[in-house]
Amino acid sequence: MTKAERQAPPAAEPGTRVISRHRARSTGTIVSVIDNRDWGFATSDLPWITLCEDHGNYCSHETRQHAAGWASAPDQWCATCQEATP
Repeated sequence: MTKAERQAPPAAEPGTRVISRHRARSTGTIVSVIDNRDWGFATSDLPWITLCEDHGNYCSHETRQHAAGWASAPDQWCATCQEATP
C-alpha cells in the first residue's frame, strides 16, 4: 500500500476524515478508522467508525480507542469477512 492510498478517503464516503488505514492480518482486507464527529458519515449516529473498505461494512463506536481496537479484527464485525474466514 502506498502512502497516497493510506491517505485517500475511503470510496464509501467521499470527504470523510480517515484517521488510520491498514491491511488486517486476519482477513487481508483494508480497514479504516474514521473520525465521524462532524457527522459526515451520514448512516451512523456515533462519532467514530471502523470501516472494512473491501466490503463496505462498518461498525460505530463511542470512542476513537474502541474504533482502533476493532480495526484489527474485521472478522468479528464485518459480515462478509466472517463468511470468508474459515
